[in-house]
Amino acid sequence: MKKFLREFLKIRNQYITAFWLTLVVSIGLIIGGAFTPPYAEIPGSLLEGVGLLFLWPALMFACKALEEGKTTTIQHGQTTVTIGKDEQETEGID
Repeated sequence: MKKFLREFLKIRNQYITAFWLTLVVSIGLIIGGAFTPPYAEIPGSLLEGVGLLFLWPALMFACKALEEGKTTTIQHGQTTVTIGKDEQETEGID
């Protein structure tokens, strides 16, 4: 049981570390973008870059959920992507 718990915490810490690392880098980019000319204006490309940085931990958590056999849904605006086994869609398939 102790070995399982150690391995679980080790894997969980990797995902959480990736999230916090991208959060700190993203906040740094936003603050840095506010202090570069033109001042107090954060360009759209910077916000797009921050969004892409957060994509990686989201994909890591999605992959982990898939390994555990769970269904993962990722939403952005009006776009929804569901990955995994969806029981409603597979009921009528032979």
